[in-house]
Amino acid sequence: MLPHHPTLALGLAAALFAPLFAPVCWAQDGLLTPQEIQQTLVGKKHRSTIKASGVVTQWEMRADGTMQLFYPGGNDSGTWRLDDKGYCTIWRKMREGKEGCFTVRRQGDQLEILNAEGVVGSTISLGN
Repeated sequence: MLPHHPTLALGLAAALFAPLFAPVCWAQDGLLTPQEIQQTLVGKKHRSTIKASGVVTQWEMRADGTMQLFYPGGNDSGTWRLDDKGYCTIWRKMREGKEGCFTVRRQGDQLEILNAEGVVGSTISLGN
């Protein structure tokens, strides 16, 4: 079971959406479209680092709309969907099953995952 620490839970949620590697297909820094998010994240296994804690997670966003997450000491499963600005997830354990929505921003050689308030929760280096 996930700890009930709000920062860790938020960070774990955000960390689920940063790819281990992705083709560099954006000419400029900025927010990815939902279509770019789908091309970058879906069907691949990813490693992401939670910005606040440095915890590394591994996860997979599948084409059938399901997800799997592995973090130190546990795992979770859930669903995802695209929305008009990014994507949303619902996890069995995390956030007590409540939906969370995110955007993805390219910033230099990293992708940043931002929560609904625009706070970066996790990052991933594009070159890895």
